[in-house]
Amino acid sequence: MTDERVEISGDELTLEQVHQVAVARAPVALSEKSRDRVDRSRAVVESLVAAGRPIYGVTTGVGPLCNRLIPPERAEELQHNIVRSLCAGVGDPLPVECVRATMLARANSLLRGSSGIRWSTVQAIADLLNRGIHPEIPEKGSVGASGDLSHLGHMSLALIGEGRVEYRGELMPCRDALEREGFRPVTLSYKEGLALINGTGFMTGVGALAASEAAYLTRVMELCTVFLVEVFGRSLAPFDVRIHRAKNFPGQVQAAENILALARGSKLTRDPHELVEAVGRERSGSHVVQSSEDIQDPYSIRCVPQITGAVRDNLGFIRTVLETELNSTNDNPLIVAEDREVLHGGNFLGQHVAFAMDTLSLLLSQLATLSERQFARIVDEKFNCGLPPMLIRGEAGLKCGFMPVQLVATALAAGIRVRAAPASIQSIPTNTNNQDVVTMGGIAAMKNRAILADLRRVLAIELLSLCQAADLRGRADELGEGSGAAYRAIRAQVPFVDDDRAMADDIARVAGWLEERAFRAEG
Repeated sequence: MTDERVEISGDELTLEQVHQVAVARAPVALSEKSRDRVDRSRAVVESLVAAGRPIYGVTTGVGPLCNRLIPPERAEELQHNIVRSLCAGVGDPLPVECVRATMLARANSLLRGSSGIRWSTVQAIADLLNRGIHPEIPEKGSVGASGDLSHLGHMSLALIGEGRVEYRGELMPCRDALEREGFRPVTLSYKEGLALINGTGFMTGVGALAASEAAYLTRVMELCTVFLVEVFGRSLAPFDVRIHRAKNFPGQVQAAENILALARGSKLTRDPHELVEAVGRERSGSHVVQSSEDIQDPYSIRCVPQITGAVRDNLGFIRTVLETELNSTNDNPLIVAEDREVLHGGNFLGQHVAFAMDTLSLLLSQLATLSERQFARIVDEKFNCGLPPMLIRGEAGLKCGFMPVQLVATALAAGIRVRAAPASIQSIPTNTNNQDVVTMGGIAAMKNRAILADLRRVLAIELLSLCQAADLRGRADELGEGSGAAYRAIRAQVPFVDDDRAMADDIARVAGWLEERAFRAEG
């Protein structure tokens, strides 16, 4: 846990801050500059109710029941019923970091002053975060239409002191945790239940965590590429920044620059002209180069900046979508305080996020394919520049080495491709055809968590094979700054594979380090 506070205002929340609150457990503070607009919005709701104005979800039912009028004296009952009725989610509970990201995203949106909620109710969300009281939110149940109704319903249930929560590592009734912290449940007033549940906090919060990790794993892929060039004794010439500036994509230039930075200090890469001359000497007097790979590496090495650069540029687009959504008003109806007006619309529809999350799945799938293809070259004696078959010393065939591990890497890559199928095209009408098109944004966001878990495993397998190759070369002390740091971290706990052994724990350990972002991967 970090003591560095994150202040939210509804306007400036970033992906890094979401990670800081959700994963590093940073405390949250509400910015006082947002208080006036929240209070003015609330005052409009109260005055319109007092004037007898019909307002959707306040003095009417919701969804297809919006033609039923509700008397103002039963408004609190309606708001609690809205929350309770939505708590029908199923499946495993969300990990705590996803719950925290959801809570943060919803609180930030409510601070924009268009939702008619009380300041004290938004403060209650921050209080739960800061006290480590995390609502139990089942993983499944959102179609991403009127927002993430199921997930935000379960989140809001804890505010009124109901349901179960995770508190200090224990699952318990919410009221027990609140009593231990001296926290009084919120009694929801006009529109507050609707304001809490009618938004995109789940898909956007989870998406923010996924995009943040994707950016790190992209850099790890570039680290693996440097490592591979070194153990193959190849050239860094394909990463000359002049090549990539000619292409005009900023992400591609950044990728090339990062690869060169990670290779800084390496004594294992070779000059491209030296490689050509060496090939000529090996051709029994003939200076004809007989293999394109002798002077020009395959695409899985040579074109990495073009691939990870495209990932970087698309991640920039995804960041823009997510940070725009995080700092948007995404519920219905909206309160326009300056006009004393209530506007009915559909800002809860998370289409931007759904498309962005499906795009992220495609990017991660390509990284998995690239890593798997690099690993395939490392273990194949036809392509691994003189390393032993399957990276194992001794009599070939008697020992299996990394052969079984390749099956795992291939299975993981295939599974990622299956999950990369778009969720956003799976619209099925619901809510008696009131919600006749839906986004499935929550599904799109959550599938990236599974994809990221398997991508970490694929990269872990490649990193283990690269460490093995460096040891077989006997020149691990000549690695560059990035690859050398990764090698030393892995070898501190994972030994060289001299004889066949179970490697499942090795893979899990390195994948865990990747999840913790323990490897230096530059920028």
